[in-house]
Amino acid sequence: MDTGEYQSSLINIILNRIYCFSINHKTAPLSLIGRLQLTNIKEEIHLLKEKLNAKELIILQTCNRFEIYCYTNEKCDTEYIISHLSWLAGYDVKKYVNVMIGYEAIEHIFRVASGLESLMIGEWEIVDQVKESLKIAGQAGSLGKVLNTIFKKAVELGIEVRKDEKTLIGIPDLAVDFANKSLKGLDDKKVLVIGTGKAAKGILKAISNFKVRTLIIAGRSIEKVNALASEFNGRGVLLSDVLHLLETVDVVF
Repeated sequence: MDTGEYQSSLINIILNRIYCFSINHKTAPLSLIGRLQLTNIKEEIHLLKEKLNAKELIILQTCNRFEIYCYTNEKCDTEYIISHLSWLAGYDVKKYVNVMIGYEAIEHIFRVASGLESLMIGEWEIVDQVKESLKIAGQAGSLGKVLNTIFKKAVELGIEVRKDEKTLIGIPDLAVDFANKSLKGLDDKKVLVIGTGKAAKGILKAISNFKVRTLIIAGRSIEKVNALASEFNGRGVLLSDVLHLLETVDVVF
C-alpha cells in the first residue's frame, strides 16, 4: 500500500468512527427535547464516554435540539445510546433519533453552526451554544484532535457566514411582519415564543409593537423565561409545557 492509499484508508477509518445522535425540532416534539435537558452535562459526558469506550464526546443541547457527537475506538453502540436517551426521556425515543456517521455527521454540525438547521434560519445564538458545548467537553476531558478540530471549524464557518450583519439583524422583524400579514394582524392574538437567546429577544422586541392578547415565552431555564416575561409583559413556561400549549396559540416563533 502506497502513502496515498494508506492516508485514504486512515481517513476512512476515522470517518467511520465519528457519530452524531440528534433529536431536534425537525424530528421530535419540543416537549421531548425539554425532557432531555441536562443539569450536569459533564457528568453525562463522563458516563457516556465510559459506556461507549469513546475517545472523544461532545453534547450539544439547546431549546431545539439534543445531540451527542462521539469519536469511538470501535463501532458505536447505537442501541445503548437510544436506550439511554429513552431512559432520560421516560419513554421510547427510537423513532425520533437521527443517527449520522462520518461525513454526514460532520456536515450536520457545520449546518447547525451556520444556522441552517435552526427554527429561525441564520440566528446567532447557536454559534455561542456550539462554542459552549466545546468548552464543556474540554472541561470534562472528552476532547481530542478529531472533534475539537471539527467543532472549531464549524464555529469559524458559523461566524464567516454571518459577517453580513445587515442581512441578519432584520430576521426577527421579518418573521413578525410575515406573521402579522398572514394572520391579518397580531393584535388580540395569543403568541408563543420559544427560546431566550438573541433571536428570541429580537422577536419579543418586534412583538412589543403590537397589542397581543397573550404572550408566552418558553425555555429551558425558568429564571430566564420569567425575566423576559417580566420585561415584555408575558408569561414564562418551561419547554416541557410547550406541547399542550401548541393547540391553544395563534402563532409560534
